[in-house]
Amino acid sequence: MSAATSATATGTHLSEIASPLPDGMFGARERLDPYWDGLWVQGSLASWATRTDVEAMNTAGLVNAPAWMLADRDQAVARVREDDRLRDRRINMLGAVNAWRTLTAEQLVAMTGDLGLANWSERAYNKIVADSFNAHLVDLGRFIAPVGASAGSSNAQLIRTTRSEVFDKDIAPHLTYTEHVRVTGGSGWKSAGQYDRHNVLATELGLRVSELCGAEVGAVLGELNCPVSLLSSTSNGGPGEDMMGKTADLAVIRGDGARLAVEITASVSGSFTTKVNRWAKVLANSPWDLTGLMVVFVVAPPVARTSRQSVEREVRTAVSNAVKHFPGTARTGWTADRMAVVRWDEWFPARHHVSDEFFDLSAWRPTGPADERWQRVGLLDIFDVAFEPHPSHDPNLILAAKSYLPGVAHWLRRDLPGVHLWPLVVRASGTDQIPVPGSRNAGQAPATKFAQPPGAASTPRPPGRYGVKTSRA
Repeated sequence: MSAATSATATGTHLSEIASPLPDGMFGARERLDPYWDGLWVQGSLASWATRTDVEAMNTAGLVNAPAWMLADRDQAVARVREDDRLRDRRINMLGAVNAWRTLTAEQLVAMTGDLGLANWSERAYNKIVADSFNAHLVDLGRFIAPVGASAGSSNAQLIRTTRSEVFDKDIAPHLTYTEHVRVTGGSGWKSAGQYDRHNVLATELGLRVSELCGAEVGAVLGELNCPVSLLSSTSNGGPGEDMMGKTADLAVIRGDGARLAVEITASVSGSFTTKVNRWAKVLANSPWDLTGLMVVFVVAPPVARTSRQSVEREVRTAVSNAVKHFPGTARTGWTADRMAVVRWDEWFPARHHVSDEFFDLSAWRPTGPADERWQRVGLLDIFDVAFEPHPSHDPNLILAAKSYLPGVAHWLRRDLPGVHLWPLVVRASGTDQIPVPGSRNAGQAPATKFAQPPGAASTPRPPGRYGVKTSRA
């Protein structure tokens, strides 16, 4: 937290908190507040347009679509696939959208650091998004305005992955292995689970943790990169708990390698209770010193709902019951120590305001005596939640690969990757070195050995598309 801030009963205004994002790059202080700004007056869904829908409605005379939304599909696919000038920016955009499911234009700029993605209604700025839209890779949406009101800034528009096979059939075969990992995180091109309010809140929370919580945060991962099987796995080859293929909504990886899975919920139902029980079982079976895994449930009912506290009580009850059924052991770690609950408005009590409790992700755990069951804990605080990894476990393995993931906020992935992907491709070809041609003058001079540079040339390096740029996004 900035040293010079003025906290009030409603917290500190985001404009008073130090941020890695300069003015104009849509830091938290400049973005729409997706919880408090009345964006969901018509429920939790936005209004979406697919390329197919726009063409059909334009043909029927129902809309007068701009020319950029009706560009030739095959030409758009070719540009996404072959335009080297914009290649890195396109991959960053697709990787971020794939990781987080749904983002506003402002969130997309903040995540990628690419201001050119801010405005989709002007031809000069929308080429990357427009080509992806016309190629049937992404859908574009906007918040539903009340009757009699018009939509506001185009920066409030939304983007998500579309349901099509275009990526797998037309794009993926033309990517290097590194590029494929950057877009998919090794989990494929996903379009399931489109819940607009939920996804936008998850993206906003991920950005705010990345932007405001300081050096304690090593990385924040979007849903695509948070399968429970990965979060509960160990670096020494120990398999993770599958939890029936489920993922967390996002995950905060602490600087010491501890993993905080985050689940956002607006209500409690039978399926939610089942999810809580599954998490408790996963934690009970995942040794703390081999995973550093914990989970926090963020309660975020609609602002208009007057019973936010009652939803929180129901969530607490579900967690309390789950830790009784799956308590863990002294060896694996007690489950109650690794499950927490917090309300969204405890961290963000008003529009563009943040409480002191957010900076160490303070939440409540069911670790106290019966008469004072729920106790506050700072989940980012290495003293409140100490993590001493087992000697066989490398807690930094996930952090070593974060530079490859555009779904990690760009200022958190500026360092060179701690692990390189190109050697995997080279080894698959049957050698441990990058192949280079032998001498063309084989009859006049000794032939150069395969994979060895001729003459005084330096050791060959991988082509740019097999690495990752870290100077900008």
